Amino acid sequence: MQSVPISIAVLDGAHLAGASGAGLLASVSETPSLTIREEAQGSATSIAIRGVSATSALFSGSSPIGFYLDSLPFGLVRSAVVPDANPYDLDRVEVLRGPQGTLYGAGSLNGVVRVLTKEPDLNQVDFKGRVSGSNTEDGGANYRSDGAINFPLIDGKLAARLVAGYQHDSGWIDSPHRTDVNYGDVSNFRLKVKGQPTADLSIGFSAWRSRAHEGAPSISGDQFRKSYDDREPSDTGFDTYNMVIHYSLPGATVSSSTSYLKYTNRSLLSLAPFGPGLPYFDTDLVGKNVSEELLINSTAASAWRWLVGGLYRSAEEHLIEFYADNDATDNSASNAVFGQLTRSLLQDRLQLSAGLRYFEDTVSNQDNPGAINTTPPFYKKSNTFHRLSPETTITLLPAPDSTIYASYGEGFRSGFSQLSNVERILPRFPPAGPDKLANYELGTKNTFLNGRLAVDAAVYYIGWKDTQQIIFVFASNGITRYPAGVNVGKVDGVGVDFALKARPLPGLQIGIGYHWNNLAFRTPAAYNGQILFAKDFRPTGSAEETIGGSVLYSFKMKNGWVGHAEASANYTSALSDISLVNGVPDVQSGQPICLARAALGLETLEHLTVTAFVDNLTNTHHYPSRFLATDDWTTRLRPRTVGLEVAYHLR
Repeated sequence: MQSVPISIAVLDGAHLAGASGAGLLASVSETPSLTIREEAQGSATSIAIRGVSATSALFSGSSPIGFYLDSLPFGLVRSAVVPDANPYDLDRVEVLRGPQGTLYGAGSLNGVVRVLTKEPDLNQVDFKGRVSGSNTEDGGANYRSDGAINFPLIDGKLAARLVAGYQHDSGWIDSPHRTDVNYGDVSNFRLKVKGQPTADLSIGFSAWRSRAHEGAPSISGDQFRKSYDDREPSDTGFDTYNMVIHYSLPGATVSSSTSYLKYTNRSLLSLAPFGPGLPYFDTDLVGKNVSEELLINSTAASAWRWLVGGLYRSAEEHLIEFYADNDATDNSASNAVFGQLTRSLLQDRLQLSAGLRYFEDTVSNQDNPGAINTTPPFYKKSNTFHRLSPETTITLLPAPDSTIYASYGEGFRSGFSQLSNVERILPRFPPAGPDKLANYELGTKNTFLNGRLAVDAAVYYIGWKDTQQIIFVFASNGITRYPAGVNVGKVDGVGVDFALKARPLPGLQIGIGYHWNNLAFRTPAAYNGQILFAKDFRPTGSAEETIGGSVLYSFKMKNGWVGHAEASANYTSALSDISLVNGVPDVQSGQPICLARAALGLETLEHLTVTAFVDNLTNTHHYPSRFLATDDWTTRLRPRTVGLEVAYHLR
């Protein structure tokens, strides 16, 4: 990765699966410039990179950050939700900062997160497992178990890898007559099969099933108490299937990735904080995505390197909002062609690269005949969006351990059609069009002291045009509201990424990461004469500053056992808030968050590891966001959690 001309963070799978009660998203959020935002409705989570985020995780436009499970794109039509997948048995997670429009397309306006699981080993049997128990202050007992087994079916030709896990988290939030209402249960199952019939041909198949149930979202007033007893359960899950075929030709490889995704989110959210007799936010969301990508990549030893590819995706998002009398389906049929060409000069010390991607997307929204929509003609609105996205990079490699690059790239996000209820209230309301982001970047990566010190740094400028935002259209009762997408203003700003990794002594590793940006609307962003975002207001979910640090020390004992001591801390400045029409706040700004954790482990010669850990070491009670200006809808972090894990690995 040291020579790749992209600002990229790579998180090792073994570290992500380290002893902790945290899920994948909490672990990935340790990466500076990446922030996580969990919302009250459906406990849905969205991500931001370098301050660029969706307005909301649900029903407010697709994500501006691409998210991949192996080679499967996890993306919906109208929602930006990402899964909190099980971090066990991962190979690595890559966080690519900045637009990746050429290779990853419409879902990568300002970055991509790739979750890469371990591949089956064709030659050796392997097994590993772990169990852990912990206790959360103000809550109760938590427990989890995970296991992975690898077994060759035909030596050197065919193998399978099976991963399964279950986790129970106690709640810590109480209502007037119930305790620990926000408990959660998560189960995961993953199967990967890999075949290598010839040296030139490999075929892989994977299936991933995840189910999560929460008794209530992690929102409450102070002292972790709600003012009402209404039940607010949520059930979320995803099923993915992916087939990848690689074939080597003379001078090139051909790759095909075929994938299917189904995501479900069924949730209740009480409106009791706003008055008696109000309806629940009662929603049922089912999203499906079928995609096929074909890629041809040059492999011949030459001063020229190239790749060409094409993508087709068909997506559907069915949403029922019982409280809003809305039963509708969004559909998207998109295709793209792309290519990249690189020329090496000066004995490979200078590389010039250029890429281009053309994307077209036809999206529609239509009412579904049924209990809610009973009178034809039923609403249907269709729109087609397209975009041509270029990128170019100049890379200088003055030494084997030094890289300097300058790049320009564009990212884009497709638009979406309005809900029928919006157009019934405001006829001829235009669709939310695509937004576009341009990124100018200068970066360097350097390794010193025979690999014991690595320093990465980048400075960039972002120009984000036609920014997608959400306003709310109210029904005649003055209570029911419908999200409507609009394109408003321009967001721009400069930013800095910095990362340092050091091994000053044998067994000692130190990591430091820092990110800062001043992303903001430079002029007031208005729609229909009403100010949505004032001048210098940061875009939704945007953090100005993130800082991370970690220390890991490994030491050998006289009996051959190995000890591990680890500590880390991560700071995120307050996330920006959302505004409604007329400036009425929908989300009040949260508080700065600093989360620390520590772990102490012992690894025996019998392949057994015992680890004691503490999450949220300082027991901070700061909150990241507050919804609709009410204490009851304030997002709360899990308090200090202390636990013990026992793990075994055959190899």
